[in-house]
Amino acid sequence: MNWTLLLILAFFGLALVIAGYLVGTASAKPATPAKLLRHHAIAVRMAGLAIQHSDDPEIRRIAFEIETDRVELITRALDRTDDSRIRKLGERSGRAFDVAFLKLMLRHDQTETTLAKKVRAGHRSEVEELESLLVARTVHH
Repeated sequence: MNWTLLLILAFFGLALVIAGYLVGTASAKPATPAKLLRHHAIAVRMAGLAIQHSDDPEIRRIAFEIETDRVELITRALDRTDDSRIRKLGERSGRAFDVAFLKLMLRHDQTETTLAKKVRAGHRSEVEELESLLVARTVHH
């Protein structure tokens, strides 16, 4: 094969990969809280079905873990900020409001970030376990 042609093809292939990456990351939007709640609710429904329909103890165990984990995440998401703190915030004005608002919002965002890190770590190990269970059940068939 002609080296010039090979270099041109490699260049265009690389350009396509970079363009695809840029388009994908530019259009990617962070999930809204409503989408995350829906996502977790779907996992709860699927896990509930697995608990009801599977005869495999390992599948039922992980489905139970997923179901309880997601119900906890949904509960946390719906009960994030103490209403009394928000009421107290609404009673302030001026600089006192500004400082209280910034502190409360910062605490809220830090809590959310910490929770997101825990969720990500949990999902990573869960994905590994699900893949392992899937491999074990498809290799023999």
